[in-house]
Amino acid sequence: MITSQRSWRVVANAPGARRAASIVLTDDRYAPLRAFFFAIPDEQCVRVVQSVLDDVGVGYNEVGVTFPGELDPGDEPLPQDEVEIYDPMTELRMPKWEFLEVLLTVAEVVLAAHEGNADPDSHGVRELSSAVARLRKRVMSFLTYSDLCQSPSSRGSE
Repeated sequence: MITSQRSWRVVANAPGARRAASIVLTDDRYAPLRAFFFAIPDEQCVRVVQSVLDDVGVGYNEVGVTFPGELDPGDEPLPQDEVEIYDPMTELRMPKWEFLEVLLTVAEVVLAAHEGNADPDSHGVRELSSAVARLRKRVMSFLTYSDLCQSPSSRGSE
């Protein structure tokens, strides 16, 4: 499992680009994460957020995310606080809170890119806005819990 959140960052693409957001990596072990978000069309972002909020995996074009309890019998168990992101070449296990943080960042970029559209329902803007608000609460609950579990000496400065 990888635990460094500094191994990725989300950037907004230029207006009119095929995707509103891209993932930039500083650690190639995160390649399945980039592949996952590259595979998701903006108009499917709301479906992905809703599935993830229900702890249900989702995939596109041979890349996806799996949650504990979804693995086949015989697969290596996945701890309850992790997700597995896979592509045809490899898989990545990462903390669930970190995956939710990446998803929230991507969803916020997608939402911002499409909020100004003439048609408020294009790309499911209203529905995505509601899903992003729910996801933000989930991420904040993870971060708050994580902060409480850390000792002051292990927090470090940002």
